[in-house]
Amino acid sequence: MTRVKISICILLFLIGASVFSGVWTYNSCDDMLDVLKVTAERVAEGDVDGAIEKAEEFSAEWEEFRKKANVVVKSDKLSEAERIKSRIVHLIESGSDEIEAELSELISMLELLRDGEIPLITSIF
Repeated sequence: MTRVKISICILLFLIGASVFSGVWTYNSCDDMLDVLKVTAERVAEGDVDGAIEKAEEFSAEWEEFRKKANVVVKSDKLSEAERIKSRIVHLIESGSDEIEAELSELISMLELLRDGEIPLITSIF
């Protein structure tokens, strides 16, 4: 009977950790998406200084997220977003036409990351 209780406790811990990490990832990505969308709006308006400020804010949030997310998210999901994130400030400063495409791609990646880490019955089985 003790083995059953220990197994149930371990299983409940794993389920709780999964739900916690999924909710944390969802909320973190949602916050970063808000910042990215404001950045994209400022780029579209031509507000370079405001866009750089928001891009740097996103970079700081991403670094904080990435440090913790390496434990609960596969690194290949983070590496592509990291690659694009590292180019954003430079593209805004140089006035490149690619910035809007890069921002929309990063927004899509974060939405996929956010939605892919939620523990749903359909994603478990």
